[in-house]
Amino acid sequence: MTEHSTAGIAELRMLGDIMTPMTLRVAATLRIADLLAAGELPVDELAGKAGADAGALERLLRYLVARGIFTEPRPRVFGLSPAAALLADDHPSGSRRWLDLEGFGGRSDLALFGLLDTVRAGHPEEKSHKPDLDESVAASYDLVMEDQIRSRAPKIAAARDWGTSGHIVDLGGGTGVLLTTLLRTSPGLRGTLVEFPTTARRAGRVVEEAGVAERCDIVPGDLLQVPLPAADTYVMKGVLHGFDDDNVVRAFERCAAAGNEGFRVAVIERVGARSDELEMFTAMDLRMLILGEGRERTLESYAELAAKAGLVLDEVHPPCPDRSILVFMTETAS
Repeated sequence: MTEHSTAGIAELRMLGDIMTPMTLRVAATLRIADLLAAGELPVDELAGKAGADAGALERLLRYLVARGIFTEPRPRVFGLSPAAALLADDHPSGSRRWLDLEGFGGRSDLALFGLLDTVRAGHPEEKSHKPDLDESVAASYDLVMEDQIRSRAPKIAAARDWGTSGHIVDLGGGTGVLLTTLLRTSPGLRGTLVEFPTTARRAGRVVEEAGVAERCDIVPGDLLQVPLPAADTYVMKGVLHGFDDDNVVRAFERCAAAGNEGFRVAVIERVGARSDELEMFTAMDLRMLILGEGRERTLESYAELAAKAGLVLDEVHPPCPDRSILVFMTETAS
């Protein structure tokens, strides 16, 4: 066997490894990094705090020590490495919450084990809809989305002049992190958040803490069903990639029916995939397939769907590496 083929086999086996991803998720779910934050602990004490079997936890951590994630400075005593510190619940990356098998991130990852049946059938056996999540998983979903948008919101706010709108409606805007950022950077704006009721209740806290409650209304409900307020700009960030084509068109049509004269629709999504983005783009496309109805689309695909609602593409802004802002307007206003 040649050296090249041996290296290729090793690389393939590394790509196919499922042990490391699952052991990391178990450690994250048990909050091992948080339990070790104050210092090293004997495994028996650590297991007691984690609610785990000491022998099984020791074997799990020994594997992760071998992978460079945790340390074992003395026999059966474990500590943090720099990599393990990333799994702390309060780390800005939000990595622990995304990996938590009892939260939304972990639940959606476990859906990958049904990928074979999904590929054979063309769709998952069960579709995942946000209103159907139980309370704890729904809360986890909101936190994961908050983690993702906090770093992007300032870039989105700076990418174009949002202040020319009198009233912005954020459709499916989560707990309101993006909308409150836009309101804080443009003091003349008014805002409305439209979200499912459980998330809308959590958004009240974010709006209050941002100090924009007097300029921000919250409408609980499904953006495809609840009456939309008239507005100058409708924002949909990370929403349309979760819809099938018919519902994408329906969302555009609802904005067109409710909008003030000269309104705009700002869609913030991945659009296409450059070579350096291909892995992330295709991974998210598969995740949308597994969860049920959505898909990643190109700029041309969004433009074609918008055209069915009488909208045309007016602006394109790249606020961050893997997202773009597509701004649509009515054909008559173009």
